[in-house]
Amino acid sequence: MRRNATGRSAAKAVASTTDYSRIQALLELAAARKVGSAEDLVQSVVRRSPPNFVFHRWDRDKGEVVGYCSETSVRKTLGLASDLGLVDRESGSLTADGAEASDPDRFSTVVRKRVQAYLNRSGCPVSTISDACLQMLRRKNVVLPTSDELYVEICVPRGIDIDLSRFRTVLRLLAQCDGLRVSRRHIFLPVT
Repeated sequence: MRRNATGRSAAKAVASTTDYSRIQALLELAAARKVGSAEDLVQSVVRRSPPNFVFHRWDRDKGEVVGYCSETSVRKTLGLASDLGLVDRESGSLTADGAEASDPDRFSTVVRKRVQAYLNRSGCPVSTISDACLQMLRRKNVVLPTSDELYVEICVPRGIDIDLSRFRTVLRLLAQCDGLRVSRRHIFLPVT
């Protein structure tokens, strides 16, 4: 894997609006604040407007680009963090794993383990994904193992209860945490 100037892998040098960076920002804010509920956490993030959740659009009336914090994006990230067992869905407080992941040095390791556990609970362990990647590439008519192709190959026939959008998200997140390899064209490969 290529390394950038700071020595971090290219997969970790991600844009600030990825699920990876949004979860990291959410956990850092949750660790820094005492919240009474998940709704308090959402509103706290919206008030602080970290760049991970800010979107820009052209405002015709003002004739300029306007940035706004997307509450929908904050809620989606909170839902993902909750499904991964990093944040309590009701209280908005960090779980033990979430507290550990709020340490930037431990973030990738903890999130990788939580994504693997989530996939295991869903009936789609990483070993199955890795095997499917290799099988697809070894076929006479090669099929590139993108998240969509892997979903059709694994989840559909097994009736796995995970939607395509979430499957894409967790595969990208796993790749960003070095749990899978991924090309620039989002072709997934097992970690060797």
